[in-house]
Amino acid sequence: MDIGETIAARESLQDESRFIDAVIDIAGSLFCVFDPDGRFLRFNHACELISGWTFEEIRGRPFYEFLIPEGETDGVREALARLRAGDPPTGAATASAHPTGPAPRFPCPTRLRCDAPHGTCMGTAAHSRRA
Repeated sequence: MDIGETIAARESLQDESRFIDAVIDIAGSLFCVFDPDGRFLRFNHACELISGWTFEEIRGRPFYEFLIPEGETDGVREALARLRAGDPPTGAATASAHPTGPAPRFPCPTRLRCDAPHGTCMGTAAHSRRA
């Protein structure tokens, strides 16, 4: 492959990445990507609206340290370990911590893909305003 082909391939991948980012950001579902330890790699606009946190505020941080109320983090860590092991998500919702006070219940992913044990996890969830 010559340098021109390499540059064209890189530009094509960048265009595709921008397109995927746009689709994820306008999706009505909550969409996040996190590493096996629960640190956020991606967090779409719907997640920002529901959680009250921006992606810049949470990038690289484990979700259970700031989205999950004290007293519930051990159970969430255990659930994350089960998901990494290949168990299906439960579809349960948990109360969430919010930077400005009480927050709506934050749904656990209803669709989850983990490239266990060392890959990333991607999840989507439909948000319900019911407590």
